[in-house]
Amino acid sequence: MITLNTKSPDLAEFLGVLIGDGYIGSYPSRIIQITGHKINDKEYYQNYLIPLIKRIFDIKVSFREERDCLRLSIYSKEIFTALKITFDFPVGKKGDITIPANIIQSDECKLRLVRGLFDTDGSISLQRKKYPVIAITTTSKPLAFQIQEILNEFGFG
Repeated sequence: MITLNTKSPDLAEFLGVLIGDGYIGSYPSRIIQITGHKINDKEYYQNYLIPLIKRIFDIKVSFREERDCLRLSIYSKEIFTALKITFDFPVGKKGDITIPANIIQSDECKLRLVRGLFDTDGSISLQRKKYPVIAITTTSKPLAFQIQEILNEFGFG
């Protein structure tokens, strides 16, 4: 089994992406999958996310365009098991997912995890065409509170 470096900022960012737009499944084979917008996310996937994954795991990922989305897949029982054991990452639906405490031990890891979340579930807009609004959307209340706590730590409160 591989051992994941829980002090790695790259891994923290990957985990943020996985929490945002990712999924791990066990049927029919062990898979880690990230799904994005076919047009808006293509450059990000090709020029940033795939190299990030290569740096962390030193593997080649499956990347394909489907009719209405992009799909990045990692077929690895070892990585699947490491994510499940190290971070207790949920298999299947993420439900009320939370940020694993063992990945947010340093300020850099906290910020990189939020970056991964923002890259997948974040947005910037102008409210009343005047005030910039930065948002991360999630259905997990525990995750929302954790993000708020981290952002408050860095003066975004």
